[in-house]
Amino acid sequence: MKHLFPLILAASLCLSAAPIASEAPAKGAIHTIGVDDFAQLIQQSHICLLDVRTAKEYADDHIPNATLIDISQPDFLPKTTHLPDTIAIYCRSGKRSLKAAQLLAPRGHTLYNLEGGILAWQKAGKPTVK
Repeated sequence: MKHLFPLILAASLCLSAAPIASEAPAKGAIHTIGVDDFAQLIQQSHICLLDVRTAKEYADDHIPNATLIDISQPDFLPKTTHLPDTIAIYCRSGKRSLKAAQLLAPRGHTLYNLEGGILAWQKAGKPTVK
């Protein structure tokens, strides 16, 4: 029994450190993710890439293939009714996009907010277009 305890302890530590299988994202959930994960995510064809900044900010530069729907406009929610289930969303620094995600979540969308916004995207050297 004395020699069995270290084996049991080692086994329990290994099990507690084992990765848990990832679950499918919950509908209506908001996930804030880093630049690299965001870049990988938006390569998927079923993902809607949504820029919630102003038209001027979007014209200055944006992530390629992004759709602009300005959260500061009163018609933001009506303009989002056609969006698919999964949305990757960003703004300048991540604050407005989080607010937009909170507005969209009750509709059951799965939302991925870019941590640090386009500023983090640019700092990481990711591409933008004008």
